[in-house]
Amino acid sequence: MSGQNKEVQLYHTTIKYGVYIALTIHMVWLLGFWWLQFEAMAAVNVLSCLVYVIAYYLMKKRKYVTCFFLVLTEVMAHATVATIVLGWGTGFHYYMIVTAYVLFFFPQIREVKATAFVIIIILYVGLYRITVGTPPVENDIVAFVLPEANIVGALCIIALLGSIFRNNFDQMIQNLHQMNRQLEHMAATDVLTGLFTRRKMYELMSGKMEKNDSFYIMMIDIDYFKSINDKYGHAVGDAAIIHVSEVITANLKNTGFVSRWGGEEFLATADVSSDEEAERLAETVKEEMNIKALHHCGEPVPVTVSIGIAKWERGRDAEEVINEADRALYNAKQKGRNRTTIHEVVET
Repeated sequence: MSGQNKEVQLYHTTIKYGVYIALTIHMVWLLGFWWLQFEAMAAVNVLSCLVYVIAYYLMKKRKYVTCFFLVLTEVMAHATVATIVLGWGTGFHYYMIVTAYVLFFFPQIREVKATAFVIIIILYVGLYRITVGTPPVENDIVAFVLPEANIVGALCIIALLGSIFRNNFDQMIQNLHQMNRQLEHMAATDVLTGLFTRRKMYELMSGKMEKNDSFYIMMIDIDYFKSINDKYGHAVGDAAIIHVSEVITANLKNTGFVSRWGGEEFLATADVSSDEEAERLAETVKEEMNIKALHHCGEPVPVTVSIGIAKWERGRDAEEVINEADRALYNAKQKGRNRTTIHEVVET
């Protein structure tokens, strides 16, 4: 899932919980107004509950934008009616502030949100002008309970929605970090062999160049690979690449890094101290390739490799040494394949 889709999913989750919270609150107000014998306000809450039932089904149909603005409209209308009927002092207007808070939760249709925000400001100021001087309803419960209840209710809704949003946001960030780690692993690992990719190998060699004074680079290529593909098919060709990668890794993994350089070609580094030791290590890889044969349909498939070796020393360019190893490999191919050549030998 892309980052944008995750963001949309985050807001959808917040809307869903917002609908549940609002429906629960309006059911409580319905019972409260019925008990206080405010039949008109009880009827308004019945209508509000029906609106939230509709909003619930809109969510099920994944019509989140319609659901979002239906809920905002209901809250605004309910707060306006309650403030006009019961007075500014009862605090129902605080829920209009909540709508301004949640309006920008939704990541889409920015122009509509800006327009809606202006409408909320105009309605809130207009409602204040109309109702602030109106005498409150003469009811002790309304006068002493509703203001505090609405202040606490509005703040709790803001805090609860903020908490839901924050938790989902944290989860989204965690998922993105996990996705980034997976992408980094995919970028660093060859799918077929599990070896390092060329891009990752450059990064690893750069680290070695900072820490080491010298190391050897080996360019390894499967001999007559096209013939293997042509004779046995691409599936066996892939099996040959995997087979070679396993032999190389088994012999070189403790001395450096191994990568699939491209196609049937591999590049490895070796932390050894001399040309002789590097050549001996390469010969071991080459000989084990002959000993550990690849089989297809019960028959051995001849797989051999040629290896070119070059030495990197501090102050040298890695790309230059890779090219030297590649030229040494070419020389090994020219001499008949299934052999090892060191670059210094090529130049003498």
